[in-house]
Amino acid sequence: MSFILSLLATLSLQIAPAPSFDVVRTAVETACVQQLDVNRDGYPEIEYLRRIRNLQGAYSLESQGSGKGTVLVIVESRLLEPLAGARALDRPLETFVADLARDGYHAFALEAKLEPGQRKQNGLTVLALRRCLQSVHRAGVGLRGVILVGRFPAASIVRQNYWEKDGDLVLNAGTDNEKKFAGVHWLVSRPEPVSSVADIVLADLDGDWEKVYQRNERKLPFVVAVYPDKDITQATEDWETGTDTFRDYFLVQDGAFRIEREGKALRVSRVGPVDNECTADDRRLPNPLARPEIAVSRLDASMVALRPNPRLRSSDGHPAIDSNGRPLEAQFEEGKVPSFARQWVRDPYLERELLYAYFERNHRYRTQGAGDAARAGCYSTEWGSSVPEIMAAVPGWDKKQHDDLVGTHLTVNDWVKWMQRPALFRAIKAHSSPWGSDYGKSSDSEELLREVGGISWAWEQKGNRLLPASFSSGTGGFALYYTMYRNRVLPDTPNMFLYTGCEGITPAEYDVLPYGHEDYGKFQGAQALMMYCNGLVLIGRGKVFNDEPAELAKVLGEGGTWGDAWMHYFSVDGANPEENRDNTTRIRRKKAYFWALLGDWTLRLQP
Repeated sequence: MSFILSLLATLSLQIAPAPSFDVVRTAVETACVQQLDVNRDGYPEIEYLRRIRNLQGAYSLESQGSGKGTVLVIVESRLLEPLAGARALDRPLETFVADLARDGYHAFALEAKLEPGQRKQNGLTVLALRRCLQSVHRAGVGLRGVILVGRFPAASIVRQNYWEKDGDLVLNAGTDNEKKFAGVHWLVSRPEPVSSVADIVLADLDGDWEKVYQRNERKLPFVVAVYPDKDITQATEDWETGTDTFRDYFLVQDGAFRIEREGKALRVSRVGPVDNECTADDRRLPNPLARPEIAVSRLDASMVALRPNPRLRSSDGHPAIDSNGRPLEAQFEEGKVPSFARQWVRDPYLERELLYAYFERNHRYRTQGAGDAARAGCYSTEWGSSVPEIMAAVPGWDKKQHDDLVGTHLTVNDWVKWMQRPALFRAIKAHSSPWGSDYGKSSDSEELLREVGGISWAWEQKGNRLLPASFSSGTGGFALYYTMYRNRVLPDTPNMFLYTGCEGITPAEYDVLPYGHEDYGKFQGAQALMMYCNGLVLIGRGKVFNDEPAELAKVLGEGGTWGDAWMHYFSVDGANPEENRDNTTRIRRKKAYFWALLGDWTLRLQP
């Protein structure tokens, strides 16, 4: 059975008979709270979650659909507060909710005021939101998903896995006991951060995520052991043990072990249950993993709504920006050049403008489609193209022109030109970090500056000077995207991104900072791409890894939403027994946890 038929069959079971709008509204009202304190420490994670009234007292930000289920749009309260001189977001939010209803969903925009994010308890606040979603889900009103608008905390996962591999290894590196091995068989069980935006926690409404949450700092043990004869049941004298420390995380513990000392040797054995986050049904899968009941996506401009710091002065006191706010050359004393972070300040007005523009872009796509831009493109520096798969999957796209750039010869010049040619589906496959991607060193810096609009809106450091940035290093991130946005060099056509770079959606310093901290996620690369490069939706990874969401093209080609595609990835992985074996592939068995969505998950490639 095709994906779309199976989806329709599932939905018919979930929402048949379809609940009335009044029933759904009652369920949503019941889920709203005045203070929610999950751990009862007197510090509520949610100050309130409530329906939104307009100035006339009416609930204008909710709209009746036609039986496809329920979608919640949860908006950070700060964005609904008046900001003198800024356009209010209530009108575009009202339009967005109405568009969701025209798609068939009962749609509700809710206002959320969370704890201010000054304590490192991001996961705990996510659990509080999850409880509200669970309330709606239990009411049986066909909750299909949620879109978080504004600055919200994200769950992060630390996973420990017990697995074997072959290769080179250094034990006890940097100590007197350091020992190097080449081409040996070894066992490792060590905790590692595997997902910085783990929206599976919010989306899996029946899993045991509350039980596996760890708010306080905790030391987790690890072991690495070498087995020349590949028999890991034997004791070995070549080993390393220790602990790693984490806090505010969800522990996926699939690698608990027991150690027995035999003289200088160590015998390691696996102990304890695995898949503790999973339900009983999840554990019966060929490859057990948690699966989402709903789709989740995030629309957040706060990490990248920045402008050049107007207070920057060179050592002689001259401003470092001109009267239009554009960066100028500035000289500083030795060791006193402002860091990149100090070169930028938050701009709440720009944040509102970026969100306002997003909702306008979303509405235009829903009502007018992508026109001639409804085609595929791929920019891939070292990996193959995603174009053939998506072109074959989407009806009619096989006859359309595509825009495919693949190879290690590519430069950032090529990427800018590629972005200037319309394409709705864009796969970006390049080495990445939380701050952006490596598109290749510029082949011609003067040409590049012309292509980005002739005016640089960022600085780069040369010795003790700040100069208007040339972007010639090839790094594609906030500064480049902001400059292209300011110079209006991109066509006014929408983009949907498959963004496969490692840690592409990771907020910087997520592991040490609470979500409300000013530097949390600052300059986040995928968010900047979405906000400044006409993004509608982006699916990306929050871990250093190398995979793509399975059957993404198939789901989108059959008319599924991006949320359907994200959820389907978990089903595909769960049905694959090859990823649940004790070999080098075992590390991949829960890789769907690494992925999340930015923007609007309800969108399709063909509106």
